[in-house]
Amino acid sequence: MEKEKLRTIFNKRIKKLLIDAQAKDELFERFIELFNHGGFKCAYCNRRMGLKWGDNEISFTIDHVLARSRGGTDNIHNITFACQSCNSMKGDKDAGWFAANVNKSKVRKQKRELWKAIKKRKQDKRTREAFKDIFEMVNVKRENGSKKA
Repeated sequence: MEKEKLRTIFNKRIKKLLIDAQAKDELFERFIELFNHGGFKCAYCNRRMGLKWGDNEISFTIDHVLARSRGGTDNIHNITFACQSCNSMKGDKDAGWFAANVNKSKVRKQKRELWKAIKKRKQDKRTREAFKDIFEMVNVKRENGSKKA
């Protein structure tokens, strides 16, 4: 991929960072180095990341190793590239703890989502059965009304 297109994608992701032009260039060079050497992987779960949002690829985000809410800065030494999933799950947790427990966290998240899906499926089944009962009652009333006439 050409460098200008990569620069455009990169700039969209870092637009909220409060760093000077020299630091942006250093961070971009680190980004290019990782991208070109096939090591563009999440800093936490080590999954390969893509550049586009919304695709089936795992999209990359910029993560603060020490969260801003805990005193972290936009210094390029406090910034890493992480997949969207890890970045959102990490939140303001300690990066060392999160990296050590990322797999446990992801498994817990998957179990929670599975439980919600099962619960929703049960609710949908109850709703379908309730509507089926209502339609049967309506049909019985129609049949009874047509026999009397």
